[in-house]
Amino acid sequence: MILGFKTEINGVPTRFVEKIRACVSPIYEKTWTPKIHTIRKGNRWKAGIKMQLAIGVRTKEYYQFNVEEYAALDHCISVQSIQIDHNERLGKRVFVEDDSDAIFPKQLSESEIEQLAINDGFNSVEAFWNWFSKDFYGQIIHFTDFRY
Repeated sequence: MILGFKTEINGVPTRFVEKIRACVSPIYEKTWTPKIHTIRKGNRWKAGIKMQLAIGVRTKEYYQFNVEEYAALDHCISVQSIQIDHNERLGKRVFVEDDSDAIFPKQLSESEIEQLAINDGFNSVEAFWNWFSKDFYGQIIHFTDFRY
């Protein structure tokens, strides 16, 4: 499946291509903090599914960037469900669950939310909360073995 990425958000370059390539490339890892996963709405991703990581999706500028020396990024390693809540009384919360037998999802601590934001390619937790400004349910699509 095609997994599209923005090259800028609100006029600020995302550097997602470089950050994702940093997962498998020492050249990029020296410069960029790796984006080891992406968060998407819905529930359609599964571990092992083939991915075409791209920018310029549905345009003449389409570019798939996980080919050749980055082919290690050609499939989804694992998936976790994620729920982001903006509760007036309890504040902003993030819950993550996996495919294990856990009955309840894990609520992430503030430091884990900061790690989630950085691992997803945001420059700060504030940028993460600005992007996820409403309640959200979806999946974390992992490019590495890391899990929450």
